[in-house]
Amino acid sequence: MNIKILPYNNIWLQQYQKESSAIEKLLGNILISIYHIGSTAVDGLMARPIIDILILVADINLLDEKEDALEQYAYTGLGEFGVSGRRVYRKGYPDITYQIFAFDIFSNDKVIGYLALRDYLKEHKEICSFYSSLKAALIKEFGDNLEAYNAGKDAFLQDLAPKALEWYMRKFAVK
Repeated sequence: MNIKILPYNNIWLQQYQKESSAIEKLLGNILISIYHIGSTAVDGLMARPIIDILILVADINLLDEKEDALEQYAYTGLGEFGVSGRRVYRKGYPDITYQIFAFDIFSNDKVIGYLALRDYLKEHKEICSFYSSLKAALIKEFGDNLEAYNAGKDAFLQDLAPKALEWYMRKFAVK
């Protein structure tokens, strides 16, 4: 698989907005909220050009009932994909263009982690810059080895996640 990372591009926000509108129509009243997450959601961060979308639904079983509609809109369901209670959908293969990570409204502990990491990187430009440099170095070192690239990224993110979550919880704590 050819891995490419690109400098941040404003078009990613536009792509998210267009896709999120379509998802809102597809899912109707089971959709509680929708968010742009991942590297394409962070201005200044280099990213693989894949738009990651986080959705919260009223009931994950109701989302399962919408899988046919998502497939008609070119999404492939991947089930929980390693996280209990989550649903993952991808559009485009092998060149993935969109990924949906879906949880039900009662999965806030998992959802907050995604949002905390995104917002932490948005507000901490030096960490964002370091992460971009790390991605470039990993591509240089591992070429098209997606597994090794992801392992290198994941090690950094695993270390950053608790710091981001603590920051996020302090920032949004009720005073």
